[in-house]
Amino acid sequence: MAAALIPGVLDNTRGVLIRSSLTLSSGAYTSLSHDDDDGTQIRKPSLKRSGASRKSLSQMSVQVEEKETSAIESFVESTIFQGCMAALIVANAVVMGLETDLSELECWDLVENLFLGVFTFELLMKCVASGCVHLFSPKNPDFGWNLFDLLVVSIGFFGTLL
Repeated sequence: MAAALIPGVLDNTRGVLIRSSLTLSSGAYTSLSHDDDDGTQIRKPSLKRSGASRKSLSQMSVQVEEKETSAIESFVESTIFQGCMAALIVANAVVMGLETDLSELECWDLVENLFLGVFTFELLMKCVASGCVHLFSPKNPDFGWNLFDLLVVSIGFFGTLL
């Protein structure tokens, strides 16, 4: 018997990664995928005829394995966390503008270091949640943004050291 895996599908309503495996006694396995209206990836199994008779769904053994996402991953991907980080980016831009106009104030170094600390915390949390290899993989849909975050944080640290 041959076994095939359908790549993981994320059920966003429960934060659960669902993997299905099909065990076939004969025939070939393919998967059809499409995006649902809300952007959810849907994969449906189908069988291709490969010299053997087509098996009905009742003759297949289907197993569903659920893997809970970690608490850190759920936190980092939450709307609240993402919204707070977006608000901090806007606040940092406002502070940079104020710093240009009110350069005589001495508190700007402290404020910049606080923002740098928060953005470093965000990057570290993302690394812990999904792993640095996945975070900076070109296959990751957020690869460009993650690389940009790393660049901004790195430049901030070099600026602080100088």
